[in-house]
Amino acid sequence: SLTLHFDNRVCLGLLENGVYDEVGAKIEDSEGLVDYARSIDGVDIGVLVEERNGKIKGSLRAKEAKYRCDEIAKRFHGGGHAAAAGLNYDSDLESFVPQLLQAIGEQLEKVDSLS
Repeated sequence: SLTLHFDNRVCLGLLENGVYDEVGAKIEDSEGLVDYARSIDGVDIGVLVEERNGKIKGSLRAKEAKYRCDEIAKRFHGGGHAAAAGLNYDSDLESFVPQLLQAIGEQLEKVDSLS
């Protein structure tokens, strides 16, 4: 599912555990989803979060480097570049998503305060 957050500035895609088997897809089939989320008009940051056997795999992509996806990912033991980052985290979607949204919200506030 895709949902919009922070006045439509963030598009979050969620893939629950078992969804690949359920729809007959392979993990590779989700490769472009984070880029699709970022491409939506008005979205600054696209995020894809996948739950796989009690672990979280996340990808973040920003339209501009100022959003510092790497700083968001570092909070969850991830890393990458300013406009593209990833993470692997021991959690489940229910626990992880609120934490991630809080981190993204704080990063948006930081960027907005510098503008």
